[in-house]
Amino acid sequence: MMMTSLAWGSVLVVLTELLNLNQKLEPFSLALAWEIVLVLLIGVLLWLFYRARLRLRSLVRARKEIYRWMNEEDRWLWVMLAILGVQVVLLGVVALAYAPNTYESMTYQLSRVMHWFQNGSLANFATSNVREVYFPPFTEYIFLHQIALTGGDRYVNLVQWSAFFFTLIGVSAIASELGAQRDTQIAAALLCAGIPMGVLQATTARNDLVLAAWLVALVWFGLRWGRQPDSWLWAAGTGISLGLALLTKATSFVYALPLCLWIGVLVMKNGGFRVGFVRGGFALLLALALNVGHFGRNWGFYSDPAGIHARVRNDFMSPAVFASNTIRNVAMHVPVDCKPPLAILNQPGRWLLTGFERLHTLTGLSPTDTGTTWGFADVFDRSPGCIYDEHYSGNALHALLIFTVCLALPFSGSDNRLTRWFALALVSGFLLLNLTLRWQIWGSHLQLPLFVLWTPIVALTLSRVRRPNLAIIAALLAVMLSTLWIYNNQMRPLSGLVSGSIPSRDEQYFQYTKAFYPDYNSMTELISRTACDRVGLQISSLAFEYPLWVLLREKGFEGEIQHIDVQNETSVFQDPAFTPCAIISEGESSDYAATLPEHSFGSFRVYLNETDGNSSSAH
Repeated sequence: MMMTSLAWGSVLVVLTELLNLNQKLEPFSLALAWEIVLVLLIGVLLWLFYRARLRLRSLVRARKEIYRWMNEEDRWLWVMLAILGVQVVLLGVVALAYAPNTYESMTYQLSRVMHWFQNGSLANFATSNVREVYFPPFTEYIFLHQIALTGGDRYVNLVQWSAFFFTLIGVSAIASELGAQRDTQIAAALLCAGIPMGVLQATTARNDLVLAAWLVALVWFGLRWGRQPDSWLWAAGTGISLGLALLTKATSFVYALPLCLWIGVLVMKNGGFRVGFVRGGFALLLALALNVGHFGRNWGFYSDPAGIHARVRNDFMSPAVFASNTIRNVAMHVPVDCKPPLAILNQPGRWLLTGFERLHTLTGLSPTDTGTTWGFADVFDRSPGCIYDEHYSGNALHALLIFTVCLALPFSGSDNRLTRWFALALVSGFLLLNLTLRWQIWGSHLQLPLFVLWTPIVALTLSRVRRPNLAIIAALLAVMLSTLWIYNNQMRPLSGLVSGSIPSRDEQYFQYTKAFYPDYNSMTELISRTACDRVGLQISSLAFEYPLWVLLREKGFEGEIQHIDVQNETSVFQDPAFTPCAIISEGESSDYAATLPEHSFGSFRVYLNETDGNSSSAH
């Protein structure tokens, strides 16, 4: 599965970049490209089948081996696998039932995909939301292909769900590489399946789980490569995993650096400097090759290939900044203001949060210091640890387990050395995050890949206590508690499916800001009644852009949509020949009211001659 996933991801990137060169990023070309890939794949499979000369009795023998393995396994393991399967299926149903509605997908992730379709390429364009241009795009590449091949966004939530499923298999495989028995491998998967932020994101169109999946692959291939340093295959897998991670999210640079150093040391220790240097260089070239298109577009405009905007980096680095961010990034997982049945945690959580606050005063910095904080939230006023929201939710149980394991690992036996070095790489990634990036009240989602990677270490360490089996107990407790987050998910609740109270798909896009739906629906209805085929967007970076595309297309609009009067660095990409006949403006009345009739819809204005939209223009 690891090999197949890397091959699929690489092919997707190559197809996207090749079609981008000819400005052919449109449904027909994408479908044709995948048809060619499918034909080639069938040919390869037929060739392999012929070379292997598979016999029916070989398949029968393999089936007998599987049956023998199934009969030998403890029944409790099958119960654990069944629980894992129910969790995965349940989340898949939720992902399919709801429209994408997370804040990020509504403001830039899916709207950038619509601009790519319209432009036929990945080239930079003028936008009021610069995240549409410079953020790493791999997850959006998948959205692009899915929407092109299926004609809509019905399946985009399954991207993260698939990544969630991949991580369950991946952490189990990593546990196996670290020497875990089968029950511990399953416990690692259950611990991963029980991460609150993970189950919230498994049903949404974001990218944190996708990044976690590629980092899991990076570690697994790296461990394999460390055992067989001469292998070009494992080196290639490590390089491709790294490349796909870098192309998915900018925080991958922070997390991948210590992991790559650890893997590099492992390879050179077992294979020597020359082997590690040559194959390491090969792996690095593969990683860069997958990113050359995106890095080139960013470097040509921002002189920063990573896509880490200045506003998310700390203004300065110092021991005080490092300590402040570390304390706050831990404190955000403290459970306070929990609802039943977790209300019993509120008082201990408040005591713990007060302790963190007193510790933070020693840094001499304000918890809302503008040089180290994005936003103005104070984690010590109200930790988000118990919120059923994919933007804020903490992972209290897993944070406690990781802390316990960190205390226990230094005293573990010498046979646990590989696990200790892996843990050190993860701790280094967390500390590097605190040193470089500003603290954010919604930063728990940035830590999700780390929590995923910790699960095999936690399971392996706890499994040393066999009576009772702490790893299995902790894993089952984590999955059981995670159902609270699945059922009460504020954006896509399972409770809505159970009660049958799911709103219409168009209304679901506005789950985050429900009051906006009537205004958006009325605005797009007004524009669609005219002959206007050029809509200008004069909106902020916080506005929900993607629903405008969806609602206009649903109502028959087939024209062009562009941002106008852009006031940021992307203004150089504005098309001087684009003259809108309808303008959607956010905020107070603008100068367009002097030349076009103004229609008010809450906080939005539409400037349009309703009787003859196509003949009107704005300059």
